[in-house]
Amino acid sequence: MKAIPILALSGLTAWLIAATAGAGDAPDDPYLWLEKQDSPEAMQWVHTENDKTLAVLEKDPHFEVFDREALTIAEANDRIPTPEYLHHRVFNFWQDADHVRGIWRYSDPKSYATSTHHWSTAIDLDALAKSENANWVWQEANCELAAERRCLIDLSDGGEDAATDREFDLDKGQFVDDGFRLPHGKQRAAWEDQDTLLVAREWNPGELTSSGYPYIVKRLRRGQSLDQAQEVFRGSADDGGYGVTPLVLIDAEGRRAVLIVRPLSTFESAVYIVADAGVAQLRLPRKVQIHALAKGQLIVSLAEDWKPGARTFEQGSLVAVDLAAAKRHPDALQPAIIYKPGPGRRFWTQP
Repeated sequence: MKAIPILALSGLTAWLIAATAGAGDAPDDPYLWLEKQDSPEAMQWVHTENDKTLAVLEKDPHFEVFDREALTIAEANDRIPTPEYLHHRVFNFWQDADHVRGIWRYSDPKSYATSTHHWSTAIDLDALAKSENANWVWQEANCELAAERRCLIDLSDGGEDAATDREFDLDKGQFVDDGFRLPHGKQRAAWEDQDTLLVAREWNPGELTSSGYPYIVKRLRRGQSLDQAQEVFRGSADDGGYGVTPLVLIDAEGRRAVLIVRPLSTFESAVYIVADAGVAQLRLPRKVQIHALAKGQLIVSLAEDWKPGARTFEQGSLVAVDLAAAKRHPDALQPAIIYKPGPGRRFWTQP
């Protein structure tokens, strides 16, 4: 495993520096060309600044020791493997000196509970990259949560945001030849059911927000080509944040919440529910985080006060919204309190 140099300042950071120094309004900004993040000029600037930064760091007498210690920690075999329970097995993505790109592996739950885990490899990313002459970097395994048999494996070319998604069969331990495949792009997908995806991506050239992320969601059924997908939701090219995200939550009884999260700013979003009658916006506050679906209740936390009726739910609260009622009356939600924060407290979870 090789240490990766620190990236240079982004175009946005350079703009802020220039603005602070009195460079003037955006039209006179000498760094505006850095907004074209993939242009040869911008990339040459990044490489040049990276070289400058690395040269300074490597001269520091602590650099070699810190670099070696960091790599030793990153490759240590006694690290606790982060588990994900799927299809009656415990999965884990692992990188070390022998698996630089990494392996996606699984263990029997009983074996995982011991001090000497026995692992089987589902995907060897080093071997896959070599066989396909590709620079694959692991992003995630996006699995259908009802049957837990099929997953979309998100692979990035060199670590960029954009990815290629390929369907993987957990039972057979191999990619599905005629399965779902989403070509390279900045995209997000959610399993609406075992044979249907909701996909946000650049469907036609230029259909991205000003920050370069998708704002259109389409329904793609098994066997369809991308141009056969049907539009479900359309945001705006002016939307902030990182583009729309389709989201499917399933509770233990099999109820399913199909949602679309549309960012309005860095900290604000609108949440839409997909039902038989169509797509409707849920009258949730803008500063809200969705966590789970449990016993038919949509569980959310509040980053601002919410007053859906006579009662006020305080910022930092954890509340439940009935899914069936939300589908019938998305603009008249009646939340119930799960956790009310005391003085100086709030509900918090790692996003």
